Amino acid sequence: VVSRVTPPAEAFSGREVAVTWQVTNVGGAATSAPVWTDRVWLSAEAALDGGDVLLGAADSLNYLPAGGGYAG
Repeated sequence: VVSRVTPPAEAFSGREVAVTWQVTNVGGAATSAPVWTDRVWLSAEAALDGGDVLLGAADSLNYLPAGGGYAG
C-alpha cells in the first residue's frame, strides 16, 4: 500500500521534480515477488486514464516482510 506521497511545493514545465513516497506491506506475510516497479503518475483525477502522464519509475529489488516498508 502506498501510505504517503510527498509532491514538490511547486513544479515548472520542463524541469525535474522530486516526489517521495512511502510503501508499507499491510499483508500478513512477506511479498512473494522480489522485484516490482513503482510508477509515479500526474493525474487530475483519482483514477488513471489516457490523458495522464508518467513522471517516472523506480524498481524495488527486495522482498518486503509483513509490516515492512520503504521510501521511494
